Amino acid sequence: MSSDVLRFSMRLLEQEGAAVEDGSGYVDALLPLELARQLGWNEEVRLVEDPSGERSGMKSVAYGTAGLEQLLDLVRLRGSVICLRAGLPTPALRDLVADARNGLRFRMKGPVAFGATTRSMASYLVVHYWLAAASEESHEGLIRVAVNESTLAPLQGLHAALEGLRDALHPGGVQGGAGSRPLPDVLQAASREARRLALRHLEPFMTTLERRRRRDGNRLHSYFESMLAETAARRGPGRASRRVSIEDRQNAVRAEYERKIRDLSLRYGLRVRLRPAALMRVTIPVLQAVCCLRWKTVSRAFPVTWNPILHEIEPLVCDACGCASREVVVDEDLRLTCAGCPGDPAARDPG
Repeated sequence: MSSDVLRFSMRLLEQEGAAVEDGSGYVDALLPLELARQLGWNEEVRLVEDPSGERSGMKSVAYGTAGLEQLLDLVRLRGSVICLRAGLPTPALRDLVADARNGLRFRMKGPVAFGATTRSMASYLVVHYWLAAASEESHEGLIRVAVNESTLAPLQGLHAALEGLRDALHPGGVQGGAGSRPLPDVLQAASREARRLALRHLEPFMTTLERRRRRDGNRLHSYFESMLAETAARRGPGRASRRVSIEDRQNAVRAEYERKIRDLSLRYGLRVRLRPAALMRVTIPVLQAVCCLRWKTVSRAFPVTWNPILHEIEPLVCDACGCASREVVVDEDLRLTCAGCPGDPAARDPG
């Protein structure tokens, strides 16, 4: 199986009309003449990841290479969403009420009711984000996010599942599925999830940076402590002016130490950039039921979706942070809040 960056390049070239074949650690592509001219590549090209392995007829698409930047420029020039429709059979009706009661939990005082199960079409926006992190060292990668355009629920595992259905994905219309939100709202939800995934993705990198920062900080501390000790050792009986001179030197050492520590913090400061690299909308047949919440005179209704690709009911969405959650606290205004949210009202749990 090829790496993320090779699969991304293969999918992109496929959408541009290229014939591609996934090899072991490489991708062979036959490009349309116009695409080859636009990229400045040969019509027959082998994509590889290792820049050192690039030879005649090969093009490296490793992070930071000119080849990958050319593909990203191609996406930016297009500036559109690739729309696909999954040629899957309509899912058989099932007891979605039972699935929802088993797979979702509402912590609230009022009743929760579900309507009848219906067949529907749902659209999912899959966004590839280019991740670049810079500090004392740099790190690059791809973050993939899939969001239900109707519920704005981010779905882990959907993109990988879609990769296994490539032969069932066909060009579709530009319209979203039933109840799809405006594209800016969907992109905002995808961006929130991408930031969360980026932090998770960067944890090993940040751990390494922090370890090196502490190491360099300890070295600085030891060095300046020895300088202070050496300066103090010179203190002895003598004139007051000599003692003042030594104190001035010690203050200068302390000031220089503080400056070095500030420089160290700046040097190891982490700058992270996320930018959309490719957008794909996939429309698939699903099952849906309306969930109705009620408390006193307030009511709220929203759809819950059973996803036939993931074979499960999709999670709910926290109204405060946008996280996907299968257990939510519902306040008196019927707002859904996940347990880990900064605005978690668990302390005033309604029951």
